[in-house]
Amino acid sequence: MSVNTNEVSVARPLRAMVARPTRRVMPDRANAVAHHISNVINPIIVIIPTIILAGFYGSRDFGAGLLWTLVALLSLCVIPATYVVVGVKRGTLSGLHLPRHRERTRPIAVSLISAVGGVVTLALLGATPLFLAVVYSGVLTSLALAAFTLLWKVSFHSAGITGMAVTTIWLVGLLALPLLALIPTVGWARVKLGAHTIGQVLGGMAVAAVVVTLVMALVR
Repeated sequence: MSVNTNEVSVARPLRAMVARPTRRVMPDRANAVAHHISNVINPIIVIIPTIILAGFYGSRDFGAGLLWTLVALLSLCVIPATYVVVGVKRGTLSGLHLPRHRERTRPIAVSLISAVGGVVTLALLGATPLFLAVVYSGVLTSLALAAFTLLWKVSFHSAGITGMAVTTIWLVGLLALPLLALIPTVGWARVKLGAHTIGQVLGGMAVAAVVVTLVMALVR
């Protein structure tokens, strides 16, 4: 019996396709989303709209409010962010989110020194109690997180978004309640990326919520 060589040559690749189906490696979209969330909703960025809002609500004088806002942004955002970016470029820091626990000491120290300088400057400029309360909330939250982070890698991301949401609710009222949805979103992203445990995320949320609520309640 003769065998058709053409049929054999066609059958072999067909059997191979059935027996060993090809598997396409798909990228982890959840990880990509978590990265984007961590980059966009990080502590230094989310504090910017909070300070601008505080400047708007905290002063009836536009010029004075603008000056306070610029001073606060410089001391709480620009200087700390610049230090981290320069550190990453020089190789002294491993990433913008400071993934290594032991790397956090110097950036935190620089941030606190800059923040204290900003608070003193704002007081000398005659910033209102409401505006100062917002700044105090950020500084005191950072102090509390700095104390925790000496022994425990508490989440600054979750603290930042919680502080922003709670502060905005105090300033604007119930209209800002939808911002609370960002808190578990950021928490999920940090856990998904393996940057923090659920406990570390909840710890950051708790610290920011308690500090901001106490400070704003004293002013109001």
